[in-house]
Amino acid sequence: MIGLFGTYLTRCWDTLPKNQSERCSMSDTSPTPARRSLFATLFLDHPGTVNETYFTHMRFALSFGFWLAVAAVAALLHAFIPAVCETTASRIVKRLQQRIDSRHEG
Repeated sequence: MIGLFGTYLTRCWDTLPKNQSERCSMSDTSPTPARRSLFATLFLDHPGTVNETYFTHMRFALSFGFWLAVAAVAALLHAFIPAVCETTASRIVKRLQQRIDSRHEG
């Protein structure tokens, strides 16, 4: 996991300007290729690969993360008290998998 994150950061870093002449001043707001590329890399490229806008993707990811957290709490409760939340975590994970599968179909 850390290796993938390191690779992602390296890719993002590679899009930054390499020398002083390529850098923009603080007041420069023109969309230079390096700035647009870094912005696109961080915020637009991945949502675009699943045909979503940034905010649509954010909504999906936040919802997904919320349900993963609920499943994690259910699994932890079940670990300490086996009679509690017997199938909750697995049902949530199956539902999330269905959401991912249906998302990639269309």
